[in-house]
Amino acid sequence: MELGSTTSLSFGSNLNSQGSKEELKAVAEQFEAIFVEQLLKAARQSTLADGLFDNEEVETYRDMLDKEYAKSIATNTSLGIASAIEAKFSHFIEKE
Repeated sequence: MELGSTTSLSFGSNLNSQGSKEELKAVAEQFEAIFVEQLLKAARQSTLADGLFDNEEVETYRDMLDKEYAKSIATNTSLGIASAIEAKFSHFIEKE
C-alpha cells in the first residue's frame, strides 16, 4: 500500500493550545480522507479489462480526482472513522 503520494497529516506538537480540539478534528478528517482514497484506489485497480483510454495521463487525472473525491467524502459524509479517532484521542488533550 503506497502512502507516499497522500498528504501528510499535520498535528501540532503544542497540545495546550486553544485550537487543539479543532486540530484533532482536522487530522481525524485527513486520516479518513486518506482511508477513503486508498479504498477508491483499490476499487480502480480491480478492473477486469484494459480500457480504451488507459494511459499515464488518464491515470494521473484519476488519482487527482480520487484524492478530491476522498476529501469530499470524508468532509461531507460520516463514515465514523474520524469521530472514532476524535473520541479515542480527545482525552489526551483534556488531560493536558
